[in-house]
Amino acid sequence: MPRSHVKQFLYHSFVGLIRTYSRFAWDFRVSGSVRVPLGPKIYVANHISSVDPYWVMMAVPEFLHFVIGPPFGIRWLAPVFRSFEQINAMPQHRKTTVSQACHYLALGESVYIAPEGDVQPPFQLGHFYSGLSKIHRRSLAPIVPLAMAVSPGSIRRHPKWDMKVDGRTYEARIVWRGKVRVMAGEALTPGLRHDVDEEEDDRRITEEVRASIATMLDKLAPEFDDSAPS
Repeated sequence: MPRSHVKQFLYHSFVGLIRTYSRFAWDFRVSGSVRVPLGPKIYVANHISSVDPYWVMMAVPEFLHFVIGPPFGIRWLAPVFRSFEQINAMPQHRKTTVSQACHYLALGESVYIAPEGDVQPPFQLGHFYSGLSKIHRRSLAPIVPLAMAVSPGSIRRHPKWDMKVDGRTYEARIVWRGKVRVMAGEALTPGLRHDVDEEEDDRRITEEVRASIATMLDKLAPEFDDSAPS
């Protein structure tokens, strides 16, 4: 549990506001596993829009510490993120991202990470970076995969809200209205291998999570007719 009941109250109040917006704008549904283990967990999802953290907040009933990249660079948002104990993944903080996530897991609290690092087209998965597996390696917390899906036609580009970090542009892609699906998979507890080097083992763990999300996206695809590539 977060140390401050006020923070917890404000967090869940914000989720309530998102739910209110969702009732008018999104056809939002969650499906999949209901056997989520007790205790701290690492929630992992594909990244398809600038607003999919809001969908995670609605799909997951507990307070989450989000691993956040470019939005941490917005001057007025950074203090808000820090006050709610979110995890800074900007380049100058990446050496402490894993340790900070493990700190919250050790306190019995859950974290969320989108290992692709940037938005991808719906139903397509990008490269999964190894931060996810490093957090699991140090914490041994179970990994709960989430698959998120929307119709590509519902995504709107807003270039004026793009963010640049180290010369790279992170595009603002927002879903204002439309069908949104989140599927939760069975919790994964990949064992650690000691007969291979750590980098190779990180790739194995990451690919296991990626494959689980890919399987769930295949299950969600029929709901979107011809939206998903064959």
